Amino acid sequence: MSSSFRAAALWLTLEVGKVLVYLLHSNTSGMFHVRGLLAVGREEALFVAAFLAFDLAAVAIASRFLNRGNPRIHLVSWTGYAMVSAYATANVPITRVFGSPLTASMCEAAGGALADSMARYLSASNVIAVLMVFVTAAFAPSLVRKLGRRALGPVLVTAGGIAMMGCFAPTDRLALHRDPVVTLVSTKLARLWPTWALSKVAFAAQPALTGEDEAVDLSSLSSAAKGRHVIWIILESTGARYLKPYGAAEDPMPNLTRLADEAIVFDRAHAVYPESIKGLYAMLCSFAPAPHTSASAYKASDLPCNSIASTLGHEGYASALYHSGRFAYLGMDSIVADRGYDLLADAKTLARGKRGSSFGISDMTTVQAVLQRFDTRAVDVKLFVTYMPIAGHHPYESPGEGARPFGDATEVDSYRSDLFKGDLALGALVEGLKARNVWKDTLLVIHGDHGEAFYQHEGNFAHSLFPYQENLHVPLFVVAPGIVNQSKHAPQLVSLLDIAPTIADLVGAPSDPRWQGSSALRNHPRIVRSYADHTTVKLAIINGRSKLIFDADTQRSELYDLALDPLEKNDQSLANPTKVALMRADVEAWAARQRRDVERPRGSVSK
Repeated sequence: MSSSFRAAALWLTLEVGKVLVYLLHSNTSGMFHVRGLLAVGREEALFVAAFLAFDLAAVAIASRFLNRGNPRIHLVSWTGYAMVSAYATANVPITRVFGSPLTASMCEAAGGALADSMARYLSASNVIAVLMVFVTAAFAPSLVRKLGRRALGPVLVTAGGIAMMGCFAPTDRLALHRDPVVTLVSTKLARLWPTWALSKVAFAAQPALTGEDEAVDLSSLSSAAKGRHVIWIILESTGARYLKPYGAAEDPMPNLTRLADEAIVFDRAHAVYPESIKGLYAMLCSFAPAPHTSASAYKASDLPCNSIASTLGHEGYASALYHSGRFAYLGMDSIVADRGYDLLADAKTLARGKRGSSFGISDMTTVQAVLQRFDTRAVDVKLFVTYMPIAGHHPYESPGEGARPFGDATEVDSYRSDLFKGDLALGALVEGLKARNVWKDTLLVIHGDHGEAFYQHEGNFAHSLFPYQENLHVPLFVVAPGIVNQSKHAPQLVSLLDIAPTIADLVGAPSDPRWQGSSALRNHPRIVRSYADHTTVKLAIINGRSKLIFDADTQRSELYDLALDPLEKNDQSLANPTKVALMRADVEAWAARQRRDVERPRGSVSK
């Protein structure tokens, strides 16, 4: 079979896969992507043209060394055809669910710890779709051969026509139209390309935005918790909108609600990055991660920082991090190793034969380990304990006993039931501290690591894909028994970059000048910047009541007034071009600075 026939067969396979993706995704979301469907052939045509060039070159080279009739002449080409077809087949259910083929970031996330989550998508429709593309790939070469050379011309003309339509068609907001191979290669190259977007952004020349934030002065709490134990609780995938202290009708975490009744409640806290691993670096080190970087870039040996664990260690605290999940997940071990903790304990360490899930173990087991640390400490030793539960993480089936009062009829129900189970462990921790007579000598800082989405915006589920409020807005509570005796709501914008400085301020420890965050106790205007990069790079900036989301790949902007439109349904970007331009310039410059500072050895960093 000639190279042109092989290229035509590959094009047919890729197009069948893409049409199935659009049909399946439309069935899931209830929306049909007409604009995206018009763009369906653009990247496939470019890729098939590149494949044809490779095929011709491979056959020409092989022909020089083998007899013309030797079947091995086409071995490399057929191997390439099989590999591309298999990869495209595997990407059909992935693109349906995520709205994008696999990217470099998504490949990192596809580890064994997510086996339970992946199993949830072994649906009949996904399996049938995969089989259809597989069958197409298997029989397309025979079909093209039977059609013969007379049909080859019309097929290639059709492919070219679809590609031309795609070049002029507007790009869809989701990445359904992307070719799997082109997407993986381009996102991988973006990681290798030095200093993301610096060729486009002259960040030094950008005027700084002035913060427009409302805030209350809590500086009277500075050093108020000096000498207390500190427990830093990072709730997994816990969005503010699902909790009663933030206006939810249901109460999936009643123990947390009771704590909020005697706590500082920060109404507007936001994640820097809606994913646990690089988000944890932002919190530990008060330094924002950068787009198109992997967790391995944040090793202590490559990117040292004075973490909050190190800071409190210098103040005489004995520190420990307890995680119900596994440090091996997505490279978390790169983030937490050599960051000042005296003890690191995860599911592997704590399991002791107890049954768990692919993601981790029961939060109740981890809480018992935390309480045991209080039992074994020397009387005069202050503890700094970081507790990271896993209840709330997809597939919302965290291990261990416990009621599920919201049931499991929908994913939102399962999520709330899982939060309830995690809240039982939180209640056990509080009761255990009281039983040990250390409750009134303890400061608790409790917050979500990021939110969780359930298609509030099209294509947005779980947490990693978009920087909408359902992904970013998290609860944040400061619980200090005897110091804070009633609920007080603080309206200031807070970034999770501010966690380390806030803890340090509360206990009277010095703040590191390299930290990019600042204490949330201080009354000054703030601007929050965040991003997501699992599909396309989406930058977000919140200033006062205004929020901009800018897609760096499609060059599209969305502008929302969070005071009037907290659910981000009314895009005002077209009516406010000046504000869009200023906020976009600011957040692009910020992203470029972060990439620069991650790539070079840390000397000075950018605020």
